[in-house]
Amino acid sequence: MTEVEIKSSTLAPSLRRAGAWFIDMSLVSLMWLVILALALMIFLVGAGFSFMRAGFASLGQFETWQTEPNILGPILIFLVVVIISLAVVSHGYFILYEKNTGTTPGKRSLGLSVRSIDGAPLTWGQVTLRDFARWYVDGLFFFVALFTMALTKRRQRIGDLLAGTEVLWTPETHLQLQTASLYLRGEDFKRISAVLAADVISRPIEQSTRNEFLKFAYASFIAGRAAEVASQRPRWLSYIRERFQPAPVVKLGDDALLRYFAALCEA
Repeated sequence: MTEVEIKSSTLAPSLRRAGAWFIDMSLVSLMWLVILALALMIFLVGAGFSFMRAGFASLGQFETWQTEPNILGPILIFLVVVIISLAVVSHGYFILYEKNTGTTPGKRSLGLSVRSIDGAPLTWGQVTLRDFARWYVDGLFFFVALFTMALTKRRQRIGDLLAGTEVLWTPETHLQLQTASLYLRGEDFKRISAVLAADVISRPIEQSTRNEFLKFAYASFIAGRAAEVASQRPRWLSYIRERFQPAPVVKLGDDALLRYFAALCEA
């Protein structure tokens, strides 16, 4: 049997989390600048039209138009567009990225990913809690966030504690999957995939099966609780080998097979 050498995931170092936050906020700030520029253009067009109307009215061209320019309307439109757009971008960036990929561009660039502490896929409620806490709790009370990260076993900020999540660092994340996998490196994933038929790999995995297996895999390979779930191991190995038939999965070691299926469940 062939066993693959695995780069294990660990809790994310604080400096890496800070670096990822800086990258993400730089990207969000760029989007803010675009929004402000567009909103300013709308304001200038609206204000210009208001002055034009007042000019025509003062010349008697349109008696029903006001002779004084009304810029209150353009100002209100400017403020509404800016506030709503900034809120949508600020919250949507983190919520959508973390829910759909388990990471953000900043985290991904530094090998970080967000996971439920039980290994299950992130829910909308979890990513929303993390995000709102990021802006309105951890962001406003920065030193409190640092304090909780320093004292908690899983280095969790307040948003993580509320959502039941943690941030992990994988030294070598593979980019071939939709999300950076905690379980298998890219070269190992491709090597195992080459053994299996394409139709076998692409078979849909029920969401309930994904959730249940990822909890088992997380406990076995990430959380250091393999003994607690050891009784489930034979059942999952039998399930995976049967699923991958008639591919020659016997050439793979048990751990490699379990890690590969976990990577598929994450994708």
